[in-house]
Amino acid sequence: MIDKNMNILIVEDEVISSAYLENILQNIGYNNIYEASNFEEALNIINMHKIDLAFMDININGSIDGIESAKLLNNKYFLPIVYTTA
Repeated sequence: MIDKNMNILIVEDEVISSAYLENILQNIGYNNIYEASNFEEALNIINMHKIDLAFMDININGSIDGIESAKLLNNKYFLPIVYTTA
């Protein structure tokens, strides 16, 4: 059974793509959705909330891309990550 109370993080710098993914997740019943546009914002959210799953765009703003961000976050927080890209 899927836990609809999971905390989900979307790391995406394109507003339309982020809103689209958030809309899909909300339509299937997820409500605890957080959004970040770069590694630093994602790290701040993860430090404030227990995130259960992250959707990570490969090409995000900032000096750290999505692949490196995912590696860093997974190493420190053992966070399941699904890569997304346009």
